[in-house]
Amino acid sequence: MTKQSIERVDDIPLILHWLKAMGVREIIDSVWQSHGNWEHSSLGELAELFVCYVPHSLNHRLYQMEPWVAEHTKVLEAVTGRTVHIKDATDDRPGRMMKILGSDEDRSTEFTQKMGQNLIQAYSLPTDIARYDTTILLQLWFFLAYFMPWRLL
Repeated sequence: MTKQSIERVDDIPLILHWLKAMGVREIIDSVWQSHGNWEHSSLGELAELFVCYVPHSLNHRLYQMEPWVAEHTKVLEAVTGRTVHIKDATDDRPGRMMKILGSDEDRSTEFTQKMGQNLIQAYSLPTDIARYDTTILLQLWFFLAYFMPWRLL
C-alpha cells in the first residue's frame, strides 16, 4: 500500500505558472551558461525556485530556502515536471546564482531586453491617450529587485 500525504499547495503553482509564461528560466539559461561542474538544476531553474520561494514564504533569507524546498518537493516536482534536488537550494547555490546573475552588466542588459520583449507590448490605438498595463511591469520589477537591484536605481 502506498503512503498518502497531504501537502498545502497554496500559491506555488500560480507563481510557477507566471514564471513559465514570462519565460524566466529559458531567458536566464540563454544569457548565462552554468559552470561545467554545476550539477542538477540550471541557473534558470534555480532562479525559478528562488523567485517562487520568496513570495510564498515571505522570506528572502537564503539559508531557509533548503528546508522550504524539502517541505514542498512533491508540489514543486509535480508543477515543474522535473526532479527537484533539495541540495540545489542550500544557501551557497542561490548565493552563487545571484552573484553570477548580477556580476556582468552587459549580460544583465541583455537579460532585461529579452524579458522586456516578452512582457512589454505596444499597440497602435486610435486615441491621443497612452495607457500601459503596470501588472506586467511590476512582475519584472519584482524579479529585478532580487537579482539586479542596481538596475532599479
